[in-house]
Amino acid sequence: MIRELLAGRYEIIAFLKRGGFGHTYLAKDTLLPGQPTCVVKQLHPFRRDPTSLQEAQRLFNLEAESLQKLGKQHNQIPQLFAYFQQKGELYLVEEYIQGTCLAEQLVTGIGLPEEQVVNILEELLEILEFVHRHNAIHRDIKPTNIIRRHEDNKLVLIDFGAVKQVTTQGSELTITIGTPGYMPFEQASGYPNFSSDVYAVGIIGIQALTGINPVPQNGSGFAKDSATQELIWRDRVQVSDEFAEILTKMTRYDYKYRYPSAKEALQAVRALKSNVSTISSSVPSLPLPRSSKEGKILTIGLSVAIITCFAVVLIPVMIQMWQRNSLSSYPRLLLNGKAVSSSLSKEDDFTETNAFSKDLYFRDVYVFEGRKGQQVIIDMISQELDSYLSLRAPDGNQLAANDDISVNDSNARIVVTLPKNGIYKVIASSSQGGETGAYSLRAEAIK
Repeated sequence: MIRELLAGRYEIIAFLKRGGFGHTYLAKDTLLPGQPTCVVKQLHPFRRDPTSLQEAQRLFNLEAESLQKLGKQHNQIPQLFAYFQQKGELYLVEEYIQGTCLAEQLVTGIGLPEEQVVNILEELLEILEFVHRHNAIHRDIKPTNIIRRHEDNKLVLIDFGAVKQVTTQGSELTITIGTPGYMPFEQASGYPNFSSDVYAVGIIGIQALTGINPVPQNGSGFAKDSATQELIWRDRVQVSDEFAEILTKMTRYDYKYRYPSAKEALQAVRALKSNVSTISSSVPSLPLPRSSKEGKILTIGLSVAIITCFAVVLIPVMIQMWQRNSLSSYPRLLLNGKAVSSSLSKEDDFTETNAFSKDLYFRDVYVFEGRKGQQVIIDMISQELDSYLSLRAPDGNQLAANDDISVNDSNARIVVTLPKNGIYKVIASSSQGGETGAYSLRAEAIK
């Protein structure tokens, strides 16, 4: 389909990915000034008979109109530019979001700080509150459907239920829309409600805190109480009781005991942040005797100065030691230009699964020690899979990524100048779900 023109204006310029619903392409709008980039999704309902296609068209129109309204009113939801049928195929044209997938930030075995997770949940719930206020249920909230936009660092919620519903109509999956691990019992049974979305956001919060991937595969996922079916996770991470109570209520097995919608969950998270802020800003002062007040102040000042000096010296050292200990289980990647040969297999770590294709995105993680100002080139070369590389800074945030979409080769390259000293993490994976195969990885410091 490369260079094909759709609806007389959308020129396909690259293939992005394939999934259970069909194909996704990168395109440019040839009728607008500057020919801005957009995303085109080509849909394929499971059944192709005339009756099923007609029903898919009806559902497609209803869902697309709903998504179009949401995107126009909220800048953290992609706008839907067009939906149409051409040569018997259904198409969606959406806003292209340049950013980093949240799944890249959530690495199995490494949890994020509580404050960072609270902020992620607050932002997600703010978007979801808007969606629920317009009587819509997303039904497939998961890290791969959340993008951290490069332009303003805000989270964007993508891939609404429109595409999923069209592709699952008329089959056993008609009413089961969602992803195992993030989908609660009532949704898996075909009866989703607003609290089903709240459950998914809560699962993301627990995943971010614990480093546990909730997708059930090869013994992974959260343990459950055999009697109540409630998740067992509190013993896997150090977290405040207040935040743990919120996450537990968001992910209760019986939806009647959850927050009924994103609005109530958002209120709870904001109250938590407000309480923490109030406590941290309220420092009690000790009364000082009038006769020795100046001496006391001097003593306290000297003590604070000494403690501050120790903190300045010791905290960076402690952080670096913690990084080395937490990442010691990963193989080291030497910056000497020599290739390391390995392969992605079904025994590797993975990020997500697609509810319909059952695909997993396998990955290997490597670490190297870098210096501020160092320029590094990282190459992933493979003849068996579509290479995907990402690089994380010592603070855990994504620094660079390369999802190779060239039709001529399957290689990926990152060229980056390191912003600070510390331990960097290289994640080698595939842009196509379910792909396994051999690859070579090389890294070189060029200055």
